[in-house]
Amino acid sequence: MNILAVYDHDQLQLPGKVLTHSEDIEPLLAGMGVRLERLQPLPTLGQDDSDQTITSAFEPVLADSQTAGPLPCLRVQRMEALPGYADEAPHADEQCFEQATARLQVRGAGVVCLHQDRQLLVLSCRQGDLLTLPARLAHWFVPSAGQPSLVIHAAATQQALIAELTGNDIASRYQVLEL
Repeated sequence: MNILAVYDHDQLQLPGKVLTHSEDIEPLLAGMGVRLERLQPLPTLGQDDSDQTITSAFEPVLADSQTAGPLPCLRVQRMEALPGYADEAPHADEQCFEQATARLQVRGAGVVCLHQDRQLLVLSCRQGDLLTLPARLAHWFVPSAGQPSLVIHAAATQQALIAELTGNDIASRYQVLEL
């Protein structure tokens, strides 16, 4: 189950609302041009599989997705998680992509923070969640404590997989909460 917390840009300490039902979450995401799909079952991977092995295993899964569409260029991102007793979440910078992209949570869990205008949407993501993001949507991801994360990014071109930092400091001002 996904959880979505909605924050106003000026009130980052307390969400204005917290949603737990997909029929409530999906319209808010769609308002930002974001689509969420749950992919199951996922191919089985070994702990030390190469990026090439991972992308080869997931190419057909992404090709069959109704959400992602034709996004043939893939990039694997591995993130180590801080231990559960860490004082603060790892720092992430707000970024965006020049073109529409998709991100598939292959292992681990965390939150994707989506920032547009004066609104911040914080979506819990877990294994099998596929998010399609429109071009130039500011966002960042923070892995859950104690869970290393493996994400596949997909785009139409290799150039589109290169993130650009937005320069906005909202990611440093928002204290990520586990959802």
